[in-house]
Amino acid sequence: MRLGAKIGESECVQLAGLDVNLLKQFDRGFVEEAAEGNPVAAMEQFRLALGNLAIAHSELQAQLTQAQKEMDTWQRAAQLALKQGKEPLARAALERRYPFKRKVQDLQQQMDELIALQQTIERDQQSLKERAIV
Repeated sequence: MRLGAKIGESECVQLAGLDVNLLKQFDRGFVEEAAEGNPVAAMEQFRLALGNLAIAHSELQAQLTQAQKEMDTWQRAAQLALKQGKEPLARAALERRYPFKRKVQDLQQQMDELIALQQTIERDQQSLKERAIV
């Protein structure tokens, strides 16, 4: 998965180039680097990775919130049209809502993957800290 790829109508410049799979590989590299005797460099890489993930999380959350608002707006429009007996208009509003619903689902999946990666990096970072103390 590649964060920052074009999603619907918007593209996040800050996330362009942030590849979760690449971060996963780097995560393993940090642990290996620390095992080879350079825990200071590994800790710095953990810190940088977590900083990048925080930026990605913030940008994804903003996109997710916006897509949710758009989806909710079209849902309300459909309900209002239905109350007014304008079934074709309600159907059209629901059709306009669908791409935003799909976008919300896609963004939520990306957010879940990002959170899981962050947890893994934090766990590995903590493990490295514990090993350095012993």
